[in-house]
Amino acid sequence: MRYYRNDEFMDDPSFPFRAMPAIVAKPIDIHTQEYMALVLVVEGSGRHEINGTLLDISEGDAYLVEPGTTHAYHVCDNQPFMVYNVIFDRDFIGRELAVLTANDSFFQFFYAEPFIRRTNPEQPHLNLQRADRLRLRHMIEVLVEEDRTRGQGYKMFIKTALIQILIFLSRCNDRADRQTSLDASDELQMMRQIGEFISLHRTEPLTLEQMSRLCGMGTTSFSTKFKQYSGFTFIDYRNRLRIKSACEDLVKTNHKIMDIAMNAGFDDLSHFNKLFRSVTGVSPGEYRRNEGRPRQ
Repeated sequence: MRYYRNDEFMDDPSFPFRAMPAIVAKPIDIHTQEYMALVLVVEGSGRHEINGTLLDISEGDAYLVEPGTTHAYHVCDNQPFMVYNVIFDRDFIGRELAVLTANDSFFQFFYAEPFIRRTNPEQPHLNLQRADRLRLRHMIEVLVEEDRTRGQGYKMFIKTALIQILIFLSRCNDRADRQTSLDASDELQMMRQIGEFISLHRTEPLTLEQMSRLCGMGTTSFSTKFKQYSGFTFIDYRNRLRIKSACEDLVKTNHKIMDIAMNAGFDDLSHFNKLFRSVTGVSPGEYRRNEGRPRQ
């Protein structure tokens, strides 16, 4: 299966972003990618395959494809369709995402929607009203032109415009009043899915309320069932995933402990050190020395 890397499309590693139109005139085989992709279908119709499920897509459909998602595109009756692709590394707007995640509308569109579509491919795409699709198309075309010309201050311009687009889409998604909760055949499967979701987004400031709504449960019911499944509370489960990630970085990199803590999702070094010791029995520095690997 083809795996598309950032550097195949993005010519500046320090600025992992591209925006471009694409005409899909023939099938695009099953593939996955390193980057996040925002897709807007602007002309024609086709099919989007996710995890073996074919979904019709048409003008006005807008959706996000997470890194690592397995998908493909198919044309119908040899008729091409046109899309705009906006691709970027999630860390490209990492600081902004940390703030925006607290907004429920943004959380549902940026995090919940792509994950639900990957676990339940039959979840329909967001189809924009005509006025909204025209506005979004204009916003993306401005991005495409800015990315092409790269005038003075283009990096700040693009980052700001991308955030505006994502907020705009989250509002459209909210107005559409679409169902965004996991669809599982039983509670065990749902808890497995939510565990995977937490693992994927462990560095984000996820809340108990957001996880509960994603499962269509109240906070008390979710907390009880999640602890029965995992043996931990939601916060403990997320923190242990973060500590595990920090352990890997301590062994594999020479990064400063403060940077490792921040990359794992902690913004308080003192809290990180205390939690790290409670989970591993040693301090981060001792853990690094005991492993006999790079030291700061």
